[in-house]
Amino acid sequence: MNRTPGIFLWLALAFAIGEPVAGEEGWGSLQGQVVVIGNVPQLGPAAPANGLCPSVDVPNESLVVDAESGGLRNVAVYLRKAPARIHPELQTPTERPAQMLLQNCRFIPRMQIVRTGQTIELTNEDPLDHSPRWYPFANSLPAYSIPAKPQTFEFAKAERIPLKLTCDLHPYMTAWWILLDHPYAAITDAQGRFRLENLPSGQHELVLWHERKGYLNKNLRVQVEPGDNALPSVRIPVAELLEQ
Repeated sequence: MNRTPGIFLWLALAFAIGEPVAGEEGWGSLQGQVVVIGNVPQLGPAAPANGLCPSVDVPNESLVVDAESGGLRNVAVYLRKAPARIHPELQTPTERPAQMLLQNCRFIPRMQIVRTGQTIELTNEDPLDHSPRWYPFANSLPAYSIPAKPQTFEFAKAERIPLKLTCDLHPYMTAWWILLDHPYAAITDAQGRFRLENLPSGQHELVLWHERKGYLNKNLRVQVEPGDNALPSVRIPVAELLEQ
């Protein structure tokens, strides 16, 4: 999908990029916000209540915008590739599993960061089986039938694009995994905000991705200085998120 040229130009002008200072090896944070411009329509449910599952309407979570700030939720923000230096506290994947619930015929959470080598745990809380399916490029992993007992697995390789999850039995169920071989990634919150911690100082290429458009920006170059760094707001016309 095409990125928005105006966004890249606007950010490039508003956020000057310089060369890192020779010999300087600090760590910095990077924060920002993704905002939708325009009136966001009310989306109908992804699936209506249907007795056993779903027992209530399944909300359409493909476009979640904060009414007050215009912040866009569930934008994946991550470095395009692993940097040469990774902060000592982040070099090893967490031992805490990335947990995905199957609840009321929904995947919860909608979007999640997963690191290679990190355990993934799928738990079915519904009174029926599900058959999750994903579509990897770099990894080979079959579809699973998920009964009540949790299922665990892990991915060995990073994926070049976000990994989509669906259910063969309930096709409206959707979720996304951002599968990376480094720790520098975040998902925007309810106000569209994100923050990356302990980045190595220097120049990096940042990816912004949303399920309704794909790449909001595929290779935004940013200069991270030691300490706190802030990007200007990324502004997305609502029409670009409604083109499907």
